[in-house]
Amino acid sequence: MKKFLIGTIIGLMTAGSAFAWFWEDVFNVKNNSSRTIVQILARPTGSGSWGTFLNGETIEPGDDIDLKWSENASDQCLWQFKVSFEDGSESAAAEFDTCEDHDMVVDD
Repeated sequence: MKKFLIGTIIGLMTAGSAFAWFWEDVFNVKNNSSRTIVQILARPTGSGSWGTFLNGETIEPGDDIDLKWSENASDQCLWQFKVSFEDGSESAAAEFDTCEDHDMVVDD
């Protein structure tokens, strides 16, 4: 598992399959932190605007959720991610290669 310090630690686990190059349009986010996640923000590396996931849903500590990419995101591999918490805090952005990594874990 890769781990990156971004305020909280977000790690993406490598798929590990022979088909890691194949685009997966669904990814899983596991909240191993002690805080509720209220938003996941993502943008292609080099882009100025953030897209959002969750839109009213939350991820409670210990829970996970499957999220789906939009169809037009499939040609981009390098993305930056950050999360917002219920207490109003936000992690720093971290860059990931989503063509190889498909599962995000958020830790304290």
